[in-house]
Amino acid sequence: MRKTINHFYPALAPASYHSKRTTILRWVRNRKSLEAAVAVGKGQHMKVRDKGVATILSKESEMELVHWVDELRGDGIPVSSQMSTGKALLVAQDAGLRNFRASDKWVGGFKGRHKFYFRCPSRQNQLSPANLDEIAADFAIQVEATVRDLGITRVYNADQTAVFLSI
Repeated sequence: MRKTINHFYPALAPASYHSKRTTILRWVRNRKSLEAAVAVGKGQHMKVRDKGVATILSKESEMELVHWVDELRGDGIPVSSQMSTGKALLVAQDAGLRNFRASDKWVGGFKGRHKFYFRCPSRQNQLSPANLDEIAADFAIQVEATVRDLGITRVYNADQTAVFLSI
């Protein structure tokens, strides 16, 4: 195995040896199905996947995610990669894609395709909206109404920022 890898991949980094070895062993194990795929087509089977396995979202599903990001940003809510990953998984689930993973590589491609940049707010050179007090008061009223309607007795802060609400 080492001779084969050294012959076909002479510039392979030592840290990548195990990964390449695993790939080659998978090729050996699936040799018959690979040969069958090659014999049938002239390049149609660049990647052979099981039926129902999707690697990307449809354009409609991806546009749903784009509109979601735009809507949050329009409301002044910063969107992180983790938030987009979670939403992408929900959109994929709604679309019936069971094996969609929303990997870091997929999120990077999504951000590149739609020219999104998810940055952490630094508060440096960033201006708050002029009606920030009004927005905060409206939000507090909305939270209070939701708490009352649902009969909630305790409200917890989901992040690690200290917040005090008088309800």
